[in-house]
Amino acid sequence: MYPDDIVQFVHKYFDRTMIVTVYQAFAAAGITSPQGMRAVLLLSAGSMSQLKHYVNAAKEDLSEVIYWAEYDDTVGEEPMRMHDLKKPLDALETI
Repeated sequence: MYPDDIVQFVHKYFDRTMIVTVYQAFAAAGITSPQGMRAVLLLSAGSMSQLKHYVNAAKEDLSEVIYWAEYDDTVGEEPMRMHDLKKPLDALETI
């Protein structure tokens, strides 16, 4: 149901008692795209409180959350793409 990289990330960075809660948060927010899940996971950095924050933000505007995860706009004049969330998380430099 979920791509392997997402499952591996969740199991690696979240306490095992929270794993089901992570998937429930995605389902409750209607986050079904792997790109959206990867963005939330990358930004949350293994923190359940941050996951909830970014899931709530994704409910409002998922494209904004994906942008936050993919681009760094604090370097230079133009935003710099740091990640391509269409690719698996294990292909990214994470946490």
